[in-house]
Amino acid sequence: MTFDLAASIARARTNEPAPGWQLTTALGLLMAYFVARVGALALVSVLLDADAAAQGMFSPLAANLAGIVTGLVTLGLIGLALRGRVRGGLIPGLRLGRWPGSVLLLMIFSIAMAILIDFVPLLFGTIGLPVALQGMAAAEMPGWLIAAAHLVLVGPLAEMTLVFGVLYPALAARRDNLRAVLFSAVAYTVIQVFDNPADLVLWSTALLAGVYFGGLRAHQKSTRATVIAAAMFGAFALFKALRLFL
Repeated sequence: MTFDLAASIARARTNEPAPGWQLTTALGLLMAYFVARVGALALVSVLLDADAAAQGMFSPLAANLAGIVTGLVTLGLIGLALRGRVRGGLIPGLRLGRWPGSVLLLMIFSIAMAILIDFVPLLFGTIGLPVALQGMAAAEMPGWLIAAAHLVLVGPLAEMTLVFGVLYPALAARRDNLRAVLFSAVAYTVIQVFDNPADLVLWSTALLAGVYFGGLRAHQKSTRATVIAAAMFGAFALFKALRLFL
């Protein structure tokens, strides 16, 4: 079996049917995500440690719990906003029901991409962990399980659905697929660096990951494929944190 680059590029450039929502709806949901994220982090931090929250200090446990709450709220908002606008059901309309060709191959390739992108922070002498995993050295088993639920389950499902299930098709309907990939990758990057915007290395790795997810979405015509890929990136980050802190 040979890889045909020209055919793959042509497939990625093939347009999809226009979604049942406008770009303004997608951007509104993206803004709602950030509002939910700020609110969830503030609420969870106050409940866990009000004194630390008052000083702007947030524990990894708070960050991961807030990420789970944000993800669930985001999925709920997407369902409410797009309910009745998509022919054939919400899951098929968001391309969440479309399976990639080979799940195992996708998982292996995505882990390989995560390892490759991980060389970027190593070049700058940093550990290159997501903010939610930094400071996990003192975490106990419940904290690790919550981090896993955030980075491998809820986070990938919510973020990929929002960026590549809702935003990407709205962009692709107005512009060509390449620009849709790039703009979606930037939106994904902003989501990843939101808690630590001063980290330039994090900007670089998040953008590279976003371009990979966007290219995968354009080629596979499947949001489910990006969810699986993002889960593999989260699993790799979690494994790396375990190796560093345990």
